[in-house]
Amino acid sequence: AMTNTWTIGSPLLFGPHLYFAASKLNNNEAIFAGGQSPIGTSSFVQIYDVNNNIWRSASPLPSGGRFGLAATTVKNM
Repeated sequence: AMTNTWTIGSPLLFGPHLYFAASKLNNNEAIFAGGQSPIGTSSFVQIYDVNNNIWRSASPLPSGGRFGLAATTVKNM
């Protein structure tokens, strides 16, 4: 149920990022990839489990860091 309030969730595994790509994976997970971090361009991929408030890492982007990305979810692919 929605409560119209904000809560602080689990922190990112690899710090803050700007200009990353994000998309919904399924009913309770979202994926965040790449971006610009305080130490440079990122190749990190992080998956957030909304129901359990847990982050996990995934394989990094294949050819180094990227930022200014876009992502979308395509149903039934």
